[in-house]
Amino acid sequence: FKGAKMRFSIVIVLGVLILSNLMGRGTSHVHRSYDFDEDSRLETLVLNTNEFSAGWIEMQSSGIYETLWSFNLQEGGLFADGELIDINNDSIKDIVLIPDLFSSFGEQNLIYIFLGNNIGFTSQPITIKDLILDYTTIRPSNLALISGSTPQLAVSIGSPVRKGLLFDIKINDNNRASIENKRVLSSPIISNGYGAVYIGSFMVDTKDYIAILSPENYQLKTSIFDISEEYKLIDSQSFNLKNSKNLLGADIQSYKSKKSDTSGLLIPFESDEVFLLSVKNNKAH
Repeated sequence: FKGAKMRFSIVIVLGVLILSNLMGRGTSHVHRSYDFDEDSRLETLVLNTNEFSAGWIEMQSSGIYETLWSFNLQEGGLFADGELIDINNDSIKDIVLIPDLFSSFGEQNLIYIFLGNNIGFTSQPITIKDLILDYTTIRPSNLALISGSTPQLAVSIGSPVRKGLLFDIKINDNNRASIENKRVLSSPIISNGYGAVYIGSFMVDTKDYIAILSPENYQLKTSIFDISEEYKLIDSQSFNLKNSKNLLGADIQSYKSKKSDTSGLLIPFESDEVFLLSVKNNKAH
């Protein structure tokens, strides 16, 4: 479990340029960058600004941006996290978002899906209200793509249970969405705690893993699951965070160096530290 200052600096710089102009509300987030239209201008998903709850932004030059698409939740609602993934198998990326929920969700949507098309994303979402787990309250923390696997998506649940949920989304011919292939991951070190819960997927060498994380009192509780071994729990440990504060769950992402064999899961903190979680001999380090 090593401190790092890696490619994350690119995302941080991009985020500073965008949010300094847009101004954030609540917990703002700048997703990793893309260039889907191949015009050499980076595009990215931005959440929770004063202008919108979610927006697709293209950087034109230093500090200048264009909003290509945006969406606002009612009553100033916030999104907790989002990912880009091809849900309906049309070779175009779609946006999947989870809202920031802090109480019983009742009639609230749990998942928002904006299908991609040749000109951007749909203006109105396809939503899912179905119970992800059998509880009337739920607090999702972050959303992640799962490398090399079906199910393809993972969400961390911090309340009322402390687990990870893996799932797929199916869109039918009537543009209705449903959750399929649900799988729940849990471990004693995560279940017995009080800190926020996060999830991430990463590859080391040729093996794919899922990590569930929970920061508590300057410790990071960590459980690693081996995807190729039917999501077997292979290791649980607590790591010393020293003075690192406020894990940025929406910014957790997989990492693979282009210059060495270094790979793992990047775990960033608001206090500017970025740690790399990896696996060696079935042990987290």
